[in-house]
Amino acid sequence: MRPERLAPAVANGFQIEGRRFLITDDGKGVAQALAGLLGLKRARVEVVAANAAAGTADAVIHLAPLGADGGDARKALFELARAAVAGGASWLVAATGQGGTPGARPEHGGVAGLLKSVAKEHPSLRVRAIDLDPALPAETLAGLVLAEILADERIVHVAYAGEERHTFRPVAIDAAPALLPPCKRGDVVLVTGGARGITARLAVALAEQYGCTVELVGRSPAPAPEPAHLAEARDAAGLRRALATSLPSGDRTPAKIEAEVRRLLAGRELTSTFAALDRAGVAWRYHAVDVRDSDALGAIIDDVYARHGKLDGVVHGAGVIEDRLLRDKTRDSFDRVFDTKVGGARALVHHLRDGIRWVVFFSSVSGVFGNRGQVDYAAANDALDHLAWHLARRRPDTRVLSVNWGPWADTGMISPELEREYARRGVGLIEPDQGIRSLLDELANGDEAQVILMSAAPESLEF
Repeated sequence: MRPERLAPAVANGFQIEGRRFLITDDGKGVAQALAGLLGLKRARVEVVAANAAAGTADAVIHLAPLGADGGDARKALFELARAAVAGGASWLVAATGQGGTPGARPEHGGVAGLLKSVAKEHPSLRVRAIDLDPALPAETLAGLVLAEILADERIVHVAYAGEERHTFRPVAIDAAPALLPPCKRGDVVLVTGGARGITARLAVALAEQYGCTVELVGRSPAPAPEPAHLAEARDAAGLRRALATSLPSGDRTPAKIEAEVRRLLAGRELTSTFAALDRAGVAWRYHAVDVRDSDALGAIIDDVYARHGKLDGVVHGAGVIEDRLLRDKTRDSFDRVFDTKVGGARALVHHLRDGIRWVVFFSSVSGVFGNRGQVDYAAANDALDHLAWHLARRRPDTRVLSVNWGPWADTGMISPELEREYARRGVGLIEPDQGIRSLLDELANGDEAQVILMSAAPESLEF
């Protein structure tokens, strides 16, 4: 991602006289200054606390993150955005205070990703994520926000370094040349989400190709041996047929059968990963824990250091998707999706010690471009990118990389609707072995904190 300079915002004649503006208070005077400017244009303005109910308004302007303690800007914005859409608002604007520097305040990462998704779901809504320089006077900041409210460019994310306006665009770069291996035999690597899916493939690749010791973290409990009568059931359809006759009669409902099929298939995937690690001849251990539990995850990391005396690399690949349009998304669902990615990453970073050589976050193109039905997932992945930028500056001797993956083949992590939309735009699916190879090359030889890896040109996904 590279900054691209933009011309100053130009008002296009929007009439705001009589419109109701709801502004969350930043506590530094920006909200009051903006209210004054809007009042001069005869708008009706109310300044409220960040957690106030939005109600019905023509415009919702979220300035609370500009304060010294703006709370979690992403979760408050989710509530405001849902209320704004439900209330028929025409504007939805949120400000952050990173001064155009990704990761300067990592708790602000995710705002742009969330709003890009809202914009894709509601193209008639004028949506803007405005990153501002908090060192500027409140009156100057208010003027910049007003200019963005009155501009009608079809662009969601705008950043100001001082008063210079720009946005961020994806730029194609040559793949990193394979000069060095990312790790060596005896290195200790921790992988979250690592016993199933793409992260499992990565863990096995690190073991097979480089002889790394692997510590796996996943939500699913380690599988128990399957009953003998299920041995011939090779796939989901076979398991359904077998369970329809073998489960107790009270458990033969479609919902209970499907839940048991999912459990058994997940267990088989774990068993397959464990067998591959055994064949690679490396030491490995599996830890069943929810990465949202910071204390439990911290205890695992401490245990790794106690047993091995070091931790060389970390891959944070844990994630869940619960795709719903904003109007149908609940706060509980938003929190599950967001906290699995972001809460898990923060817990990892908090417990890492000196000597860690590399850290990889599995992010997504949804955080860069937004996606319909993924306000939570886009916010989480955008937040991971900003955390990577922040961590790279704090730990200059550690290779930090956030990978915005395009859609994968054969993972089940994208809905059929989203796969059709990608195909319509000319976006291909990443073949797993090729994706893992590209990641390992980038990890070993690249120097970017954030990289998009996808089977398409960037403009295929741009808003």
